[in-house]
Amino acid sequence: MFNHARTLLVNLDGPNNPGPDFFCEELVPVTYRELELPSYLNRIRELLFGVTPDRAMLNYRARQFMTILHATEMEQYVLDLDSRITYDSPGDHDPALVETFVPQITQVGDTTGTLYPQGRGAAPDINGVMLLQYDVDVLLDNTIEVKRLTPPSSSLVYDLSVTGGLSPAYMLQGSGFSFKVDTNSPGSRWLVDILLRPQVDPGRLAANVSLLGEPVLLELFWPYKEEPWKTFYNLWLSNQEMPYRLGGLLMAMLYKTEQVRRLDA
Repeated sequence: MFNHARTLLVNLDGPNNPGPDFFCEELVPVTYRELELPSYLNRIRELLFGVTPDRAMLNYRARQFMTILHATEMEQYVLDLDSRITYDSPGDHDPALVETFVPQITQVGDTTGTLYPQGRGAAPDINGVMLLQYDVDVLLDNTIEVKRLTPPSSSLVYDLSVTGGLSPAYMLQGSGFSFKVDTNSPGSRWLVDILLRPQVDPGRLAANVSLLGEPVLLELFWPYKEEPWKTFYNLWLSNQEMPYRLGGLLMAMLYKTEQVRRLDA
């Protein structure tokens, strides 16, 4: 997706730092630099993306939000910012938004045993961190070390025993998942990549933003009696259909972000 509205929405330095194969990644212009946004915009973004969103969360929500905008008359305001659309609107059945988010296990070195994940992923919506990485290592003294590599990093060491072919379950810190292994051979090691599925739907996100109160929202929609702010504000204030209500909010955010970019240019 190469479009200025989407670039403003994720507000990340260009070009694509992790590469085009990263989760939900789309093109970001090489010249774009992350903008320092006013506090009212940051407060709204924290509710939409999480307090400290990683790139995966920004990409995931951006794909959701851009799909909503393209499904309504808000698309024209997107095109007014930038007529370049080099992507097909993914729709509700985009594989990236409905995939199973199963932990990915990579054996390291000569490891012959297997690590079996279990459980259900934690909700990443509040902090905005979707992508978690772990290093699991069987040590010499019948212990197993679980290192969380994703900030905040941590290391836990558990006693390891294998009975009936499997160990007890050990936690992968902060993920909601645990795991068992079928070996106690020192040097056995696995890397675990987990992508947590966001659990708050866009309608609830919009409802959460409404709780911020009038001062923040009036600053977002000001001057709310002039176009296009009047249209955005009326959609947010009066339309009961989620795509239009959220669309008004998103477009006001994008147009205010564009104002910041032009002042910084």
